[in-house]
Amino acid sequence: MKRAIDLLRVQLLLLGRLADSSKAMEETLKKNKGDEAGRLALEIEKTLLSLGKAEKASDQYIKEKNKNNWDEVLADFLPSPEKKMARDLLDRIYERLEGLKRATDKNAVLLDKDVRYVNFSINVLTGASAGTTYAASAAQPGAGRAIDMLDASV
Repeated sequence: MKRAIDLLRVQLLLLGRLADSSKAMEETLKKNKGDEAGRLALEIEKTLLSLGKAEKASDQYIKEKNKNNWDEVLADFLPSPEKKMARDLLDRIYERLEGLKRATDKNAVLLDKDVRYVNFSINVLTGASAGTTYAASAAQPGAGRAIDMLDASV
């Protein structure tokens, strides 16, 4: 039982660290701070690697017990304070995972918005050069640009 509690605690700790980093990433993306977002992405990656190792250890423990998941493992333990603690840890892990899913969805929307803005900016810079605006040929009737400078789909 002690090993099960230890495995669940490690996972919960890492998920908490991941949730904190994800919240910080959300704030960074809202402020469009690229350097900070890159640093946070590395931090999240390290935490995910540690979480992967913890999940492998957890999966190994579940296999040793000949079960399919934590719910089945905990069902086999006799009622005790340790079982209650393990159940509470597992419930908190499920809650944390749901919160991380919501945060990830929100960050995906923010990243998509930022990518669209970068693409728009690139289109403005590459499609609207000063040469076509101020050249003598621009003064001729019908000599306008072939593309609209505010067209983000270019």
